[in-house]
Amino acid sequence: MAERTSAQYDKTDATPRQMLDPTDATGRVRVARFSWTTQPAAQNDTVKMCRIPKGARLLTGHFAFGAHGSSVTFDIGITGDTDKYASAVDVSSAGEASFLNTQALNTHQKLTSETVVRGLWEGANPTDDIEVEGYILYVLD
Repeated sequence: MAERTSAQYDKTDATPRQMLDPTDATGRVRVARFSWTTQPAAQNDTVKMCRIPKGARLLTGHFAFGAHGSSVTFDIGITGDTDKYASAVDVSSAGEASFLNTQALNTHQKLTSETVVRGLWEGANPTDDIEVEGYILYVLD
């Protein structure tokens, strides 16, 4: 039976031993928290959720939300790629959802520049005065 090793393990097993990037080992997990109450909003409106610093390695995200109304969905991403981290999350009724949690949704991506994470309402106009809150976990230094 073959045994495999990760790229990070190979660096620690090399002679001489190679240093790992802090985002691969010994880095600090940080949280970028966000919360808002929907103001009068419409389909295709966006919200700036949080900033993540350059060099951070994204781990995962989670958010909770009130009922936004029939047919309303929510994307999470960046300018130019509005569903990079979550696509068409059903927020029509109250609930919670994880995002940034698969390779297809860019988990463990290392950012090459400071990034503003944005949300986008789709499907229908969201109900006013609905609370949303959540976080993104990332590793840095």
